[in-house]
Amino acid sequence: MDKIDYITIKKNSAEISVNGETVSNINLEALLKSGLKAGEVSEQDIKNLLTHSEKLNAKKFLLASITRNQKSEKEARIKLYQKGFSRVAVEYALGVAKEYEYINDKKFAYEFTQVGIKTKGEHRIRYELRLKGISDNLIEEALGKYSEGQSVTALKFAIKYMSDKETNLKNIDKLYKFLMAKGYDYEIIMPIINKFRGDD
Repeated sequence: MDKIDYITIKKNSAEISVNGETVSNINLEALLKSGLKAGEVSEQDIKNLLTHSEKLNAKKFLLASITRNQKSEKEARIKLYQKGFSRVAVEYALGVAKEYEYINDKKFAYEFTQVGIKTKGEHRIRYELRLKGISDNLIEEALGKYSEGQSVTALKFAIKYMSDKETNLKNIDKLYKFLMAKGYDYEIIMPIINKFRGDD
């Protein structure tokens, strides 16, 4: 048998002493549901409390993190592990977030693409979404919905880029590299380059 020496309730968590060792950051909901009080308790009851507490703390941390900045499932998982949560707690928190669609990679891909397409080309968006763990199928689906009008957007960037520069071969070459860095396809870039060269 183990012994809970004392339980201290704080503002957002609790602290307990078990066999003379202090355990901090106990989730209040987990503590209340456990029904544990000071005195003798089984080792299993303590383990159950700590496991449940960590799960709820992981969920709380993740939901707060998502509120500040939307994340893909991969990003959320990395964030939880970086915070030091166990695999069991991480998967629990992700499961809850996905169940209520706080984490939804399809929605994330669509929203990321919808915003990103205004300032980036398809290659750049595809690369960044892959880094965030989004599947190729979802990436192509999102790009297919929002990629129309890229030529117009790329041309606007080109005009702005060249607005304070002379239209010579050196600057046109720099423009080409600028648009490539933005992630635009060759097929989109070349008609723009040809416009500045006067080839069209």
